[in-house]
Amino acid sequence: MKNLFKKIFSEDIDLVSLSMKHLDHFWEYSKDKRLYEFLEYKPLLKKSEGKLYLKKLIKRSNKKDAHWWFIYHKNDKKIIGTIGILNINFRKKNAELSYALSPVYWGKGIFSKALKILLKRLFEDNFNEVYAITHEKNKRSIKALLRSGFKKSRIIKKGLFQLDGIIYDHAVLVFSLFKIDYNSTQEIINKKIINDKIQKKLKSKI
Repeated sequence: MKNLFKKIFSEDIDLVSLSMKHLDHFWEYSKDKRLYEFLEYKPLLKKSEGKLYLKKLIKRSNKKDAHWWFIYHKNDKKIIGTIGILNINFRKKNAELSYALSPVYWGKGIFSKALKILLKRLFEDNFNEVYAITHEKNKRSIKALLRSGFKKSRIIKKGLFQLDGIIYDHAVLVFSLFKIDYNSTQEIINKKIINDKIQKKLKSKI
């Protein structure tokens, strides 16, 4: 798994190493209140708060059980989010998915692209399972996970948390994607791509 934490490149976006040099871009989306709708902590309204949080994230990312990448948008030439894994279990070969995308880029397929190239890296690196934990009312996140092949596996808890003096009652859902299901999905996608190319060639000859 020596290549697991290397940079990941694609056509539209890259997954690059966390760095303090991207603090301005990181803080730009980290202070957006929309990002925290289903999170149990407040927006990073001060740049100093963003700096401290990014330092902690980099420190955590340098440990063996977690790693995050910045999502770099090539056309806009800026960092627009993070995606990574934590609670890595190298014996069971599984990990929990973690992600945050600038609300400015919601609904543009960016998260799905970032997740696609990350999953490819993880499963090619012999992972057996990737799972994600999300709030039961976070429909945007749930839809994105389902589109990527994840399936709801269980409710792990129903708990209370307090934010700004308000007590919230919520269920937390777990979505999982196993390597065997990922491989089957990729086979279907590859066959469709091949069939589409064949049909295109046939039409061009008519």
